[in-house]
Amino acid sequence: MSNSMKVIHESSFGNIAKCSGCESIQIEIGNMIIVGDYIDFIEISEMILSIKDFPRELNEIILPILSTKTYMVIRKRDLEKAKDLMNYSKIYFQTQDILDNGKK
Repeated sequence: MSNSMKVIHESSFGNIAKCSGCESIQIEIGNMIIVGDYIDFIEISEMILSIKDFPRELNEIILPILSTKTYMVIRKRDLEKAKDLMNYSKIYFQTQDILDNGKK
């Protein structure tokens, strides 16, 4: 991976960055870093954004990250931070796609 990472969105909870050389996307949430492609980003963001409510008895949800065969733990108190991080980054990528397609 190239060392030319552009931070897409950053918060106190984590950040999303994209490598300008190889187009990989780095997702840092809490103490976990996942490097993948755009499809991995969409998979993870959709999982996080689809969480509506925690069952009353749970304080965390474990999400399988299929592409890396790992699991991500999202705590109830961190869910909104994780959603904001993914949502802002997803909007950036959608906007960038629109702008790139307009240049063609």
